[in-house]
Amino acid sequence: MAKQTIITKEQMIRDLQTVMYVVIHQFDRVYGGANTLALVNRQNGKEILRFNGSEADDARALDIEDMEITEHLNRIYDYAIEGRLDKQLINDFITVFEDVVGFIEGIEDFPLIENNADSFPLDTITEVLKIFRARIALDFPGPVGGEDGTTALGYIQLKDVAILAGIDEKTARNLANPKAKNRLVTENWHGRTLVDLDFARQWLIQRGFKDTVEFDSSLDRDVEKRGFWSLHDLGEYVRGHREKAGLSVDELIETVVPGNLIDPLWLQALESGQARFDKDELLALAKALGFPQKSFVLSVLKITQSAQLQELTFQLDDQR
Repeated sequence: MAKQTIITKEQMIRDLQTVMYVVIHQFDRVYGGANTLALVNRQNGKEILRFNGSEADDARALDIEDMEITEHLNRIYDYAIEGRLDKQLINDFITVFEDVVGFIEGIEDFPLIENNADSFPLDTITEVLKIFRARIALDFPGPVGGEDGTTALGYIQLKDVAILAGIDEKTARNLANPKAKNRLVTENWHGRTLVDLDFARQWLIQRGFKDTVEFDSSLDRDVEKRGFWSLHDLGEYVRGHREKAGLSVDELIETVVPGNLIDPLWLQALESGQARFDKDELLALAKALGFPQKSFVLSVLKITQSAQLQELTFQLDDQR
């Protein structure tokens, strides 16, 4: 079998738009009166949708850009297909599996949709999720279970190697033949066909597989628009930019900030998720790392005040 046709991100998101529209449409069969659509579009500040044509046509009016599932699936695609692992995806792995993957797999055979939807292009999304799971098995290996309940470490299942290679499992087994060119070396183990992890990675790379590279998309955020959602997030943002600049804490303070305007203990606490608001030090830090000074300082003020309010609330609750 030849290599599978790679799904484009644009195709996946276009299909997601139709899928989300169909889900909303079919739930509206329960609620009636376009209430579900009205809820979604009022939240987006858009005109209320009406069901006038086919799903493929009506779906174009649904704005999914700001939906959380869209953001997660974009990151899943980048990792699964392009090998670009966003640190934010790692941080959200539990949410991704419980919410996004759970949602997609849950609606795959949902009777309400299956019995009523004319168009429900879920296949592209489930195919990307299949590759996503296989790449996780390669990059974050756990014990592989045998059919008798025993486990093995340092291996990946043949079926996952086949998925990452873009071939079916039968073709992968044929490539395991000792006479095959660029042989895929496998081991039969307690009812499973396994491949050594290191060998599997090198074998895949030789076939054009994109090895995983980590990056952090949060470093490119619009601080004024997005801000920080926790003190830990703020610390990771600052530390990430400092390390991206190739600077240690001491180098940042001694060589970049004249006059030692930043206390190293203050900076270390900030990067550890224990930020204390100090306008002058924050302005110096923003200047040193090239942040937009006003937006950065105001965003830090918002999150530190929010953290203080939450801490004070807990303290007062404990005194009851």
